[in-house]
Amino acid sequence: MSIHSLNVEGFFFLGIELELPGASFFVVANEVGYITSASFTVCFSSKESQGTTVAATIGEVTSLDEFLQAPLQEVTDLAQDYGWKKGMSCREALLKIA
Repeated sequence: MSIHSLNVEGFFFLGIELELPGASFFVVANEVGYITSASFTVCFSSKESQGTTVAATIGEVTSLDEFLQAPLQEVTDLAQDYGWKKGMSCREALLKIA
Protein backbone atom coordinates (compact mmCIF):
# COMPACT_ATOMS: atom_id res chain seq x y z
CA MET A 1 0.00 0.00 0.00
CA SER A 2 1.23 3.50 -0.87
CA ILE A 3 -0.13 6.74 0.52
CA HIS A 4 0.60 9.94 -1.37
CA SER A 5 -0.02 13.63 -0.97
CA LEU A 6 -1.36 14.44 -4.43
CA ASN A 7 -0.95 18.00 -5.74
CA VAL A 8 -3.61 18.91 -8.30
CA GLU A 9 -2.92 22.44 -9.54
CA GLY A 10 -1.89 23.60 -6.07
CA PHE A 11 -4.64 21.77 -4.16
CA PHE A 12 -3.66 18.75 -2.08
CA PHE A 13 -5.55 15.46 -1.89
CA LEU A 14 -4.86 12.14 -0.20
CA GLY A 15 -3.99 9.45 -2.74
CA ILE A 16 -4.00 5.78 -1.77
CA GLU A 17 -2.79 2.94 -3.97
CA LEU A 18 -3.40 -0.64 -2.88
CA GLU A 19 -1.97 -3.58 -4.83
CA LEU A 20 -4.46 -6.45 -4.79
CA PRO A 21 -4.09 -9.90 -6.37
CA GLY A 22 -4.76 -9.24 -10.06
CA ALA A 23 -5.84 -5.61 -9.60
CA SER A 24 -4.87 -2.27 -8.17
CA PHE A 25 -7.19 -0.10 -6.10
CA PHE A 26 -6.89 3.68 -6.12
CA VAL A 27 -8.75 6.31 -4.13
CA VAL A 28 -8.19 10.06 -4.09
CA ALA A 29 -10.02 12.09 -1.45
CA ASN A 30 -10.29 15.25 0.57
CA GLU A 31 -12.71 16.36 3.29
CA VAL A 32 -15.49 16.94 0.71
CA GLY A 33 -15.51 13.74 -1.34
CA TYR A 34 -13.64 10.96 -3.11
CA ILE A 35 -13.12 9.13 -6.41
CA THR A 36 -12.31 5.41 -6.58
CA SER A 37 -11.08 3.09 -9.31
CA ALA A 38 -13.19 0.25 -10.72
CA SER A 39 -12.01 -2.27 -8.13
CA PHE A 40 -14.29 -0.57 -5.61
CA THR A 41 -17.95 0.27 -6.17
CA VAL A 42 -19.78 3.04 -4.38
CA CYS A 43 -23.36 2.20 -3.42
CA PHE A 44 -25.25 4.26 -5.99
CA SER A 45 -28.57 2.46 -5.60
CA SER A 46 -29.43 3.86 -2.16
CA LYS A 47 -31.30 7.16 -2.28
CA GLU A 48 -29.82 8.01 1.12
CA SER A 49 -26.20 7.67 -0.06
CA GLN A 50 -26.97 9.53 -3.29
CA GLY A 51 -27.81 12.70 -1.38
CA THR A 52 -25.18 12.51 1.36
CA THR A 53 -22.01 11.35 -0.40
CA VAL A 54 -19.86 13.24 -2.89
CA ALA A 55 -18.46 10.25 -4.76
CA ALA A 56 -17.69 8.84 -8.17
CA THR A 57 -16.13 5.79 -9.78
CA ILE A 58 -13.84 5.41 -12.78
CA GLY A 59 -12.65 2.48 -14.86
CA GLU A 60 -9.59 0.40 -14.12
CA VAL A 61 -6.30 2.32 -14.05
CA THR A 62 -2.72 1.31 -13.31
CA SER A 63 -1.25 4.54 -11.89
CA LEU A 64 -2.22 7.77 -10.18
CA ASP A 65 -1.33 9.66 -13.37
CA GLU A 66 -3.86 7.54 -15.30
CA PHE A 67 -6.31 8.06 -12.43
CA LEU A 68 -6.20 11.86 -12.84
CA GLN A 69 -6.93 11.60 -16.58
CA ALA A 70 -9.65 8.94 -16.32
CA PRO A 71 -13.26 9.96 -16.99
CA LEU A 72 -15.88 9.63 -14.26
CA GLN A 73 -18.25 6.72 -14.91
CA GLU A 74 -20.72 6.90 -12.03
CA VAL A 75 -21.51 10.03 -10.02
CA THR A 76 -23.74 10.43 -6.95
CA ASP A 77 -26.52 13.02 -6.93
CA LEU A 78 -24.66 15.15 -4.37
CA ALA A 79 -21.49 15.06 -6.52
CA GLN A 80 -23.57 16.42 -9.40
CA ASP A 81 -24.48 19.36 -7.14
CA TYR A 82 -20.72 20.08 -6.98
CA GLY A 83 -20.54 20.09 -10.79
CA TRP A 84 -19.32 16.54 -11.33
CA LYS A 85 -20.55 14.89 -14.53
CA LYS A 86 -20.04 11.51 -16.17
CA GLY A 87 -17.16 11.76 -18.63
CA MET A 88 -15.27 14.61 -16.94
CA SER A 89 -11.71 13.84 -15.88
CA CYS A 90 -10.86 13.09 -12.27
CA ARG A 91 -8.56 16.13 -12.31
CA GLU A 92 -11.49 18.41 -13.24
CA ALA A 93 -13.73 16.82 -10.60
CA LEU A 94 -11.14 17.13 -7.83
CA LEU A 95 -10.63 20.81 -8.61
CA LYS A 96 -14.36 21.38 -8.13
CA ILE A 97 -14.13 20.18 -4.50
CA ALA A 98 -10.75 21.74 -3.71
